[in-house]
Amino acid sequence: MSDQMTVKYEPSNVLQVVLERRGAASIVAHDVAIRRPLADLVEATITAACKSTHTARSYRRAIGEFVTTLGARFFPDDVLVERIEHGAHKVTVYDYHAPAGVLLLVDAAMVDGFRREHPRLAHGVKTFLRVAYRDGVLTNDQAVALGLTPYRAKIRQNNTVAGRRLSVMEVQFLRAAVDTSSVRGLRDLAILDAMLFAGLRRQEVAQLSLGDFRQDSGRWVIHLTGKGGKVRKVGVHRELFASLSAWLETYGHGLGDPVPVFCSIRRGGHLQERGITSQTMSDMVAKFGHGAGLSTLAGNGRLTPHDLRRTFARRLHDCGASLPAIQQLLGHSDVKTTIGYIGLSSDEARGAVDLLTY
Repeated sequence: MSDQMTVKYEPSNVLQVVLERRGAASIVAHDVAIRRPLADLVEATITAACKSTHTARSYRRAIGEFVTTLGARFFPDDVLVERIEHGAHKVTVYDYHAPAGVLLLVDAAMVDGFRREHPRLAHGVKTFLRVAYRDGVLTNDQAVALGLTPYRAKIRQNNTVAGRRLSVMEVQFLRAAVDTSSVRGLRDLAILDAMLFAGLRRQEVAQLSLGDFRQDSGRWVIHLTGKGGKVRKVGVHRELFASLSAWLETYGHGLGDPVPVFCSIRRGGHLQERGITSQTMSDMVAKFGHGAGLSTLAGNGRLTPHDLRRTFARRLHDCGASLPAIQQLLGHSDVKTTIGYIGLSSDEARGAVDLLTY
């Protein structure tokens, strides 16, 4: 064995060798991140990524084997890490002697070789290197070459149901709060019903044309182009048809006419040619929600058009509509969005198995 192989490297000596090999002493020689003990970086990885003792044990082995491979490539045996077996079952632990800066020697060829030799350990090593990049040990060039992004812990989804959905009785109270003895009231009830019985977004209601209503197999259907240019068809519910018919009788137009469904109304019930705005609808829903005793008139507690759209989705689900059908009616690309609108709790999901029969 050569004299070089018997040298006892100190952490500072190891880092000096690393920096000389990297040719980067003038850039990173005083960087706090690379002088951090490698053992601390290992523990940071375990803390960030391991939720069980089994996962932690797997990660410790993966990182230990990887650093051992790194040490065998650039340094004498046991300079970077020492494998120690103890106990009757000969449990292996790894004792790290080096600073985190030794990871500056890691390149794509080494990682690929380790992955081929230890495929089951590759994931733990990748997470370790991502934490090293996050903590400023690895360089940007290394990250690009290794295909790494900074480690970020997965955010556990909150099972709390977001948003508001009205009960059947609350919907009845809301609709009853509209005075349909006036022209404005007839229009406003039809607007509410477009959200409650067709699940339209407030912008879709504002832009809705009577020309979007077409006969299809003997019934009226709304042809919509929603967010992202997605086209969908929504059947006209009998309640929506009734409130629309009452409004259109006063409006002087019929389904299929190429004019806006809803127009602005001046004081005294005078109809205007211009349509309504999304803000008008938001204010209107808040007003009727407050009038029905369901919500505040302003602030975070007020009723919103999106609450009515969520109510539509939830009521369809409760009445037995399939999830794909609700997704299609709402115009969602991702079924997860639809699930969020329905507002299924984890308790409901667990209890669903009780409905199963063969």
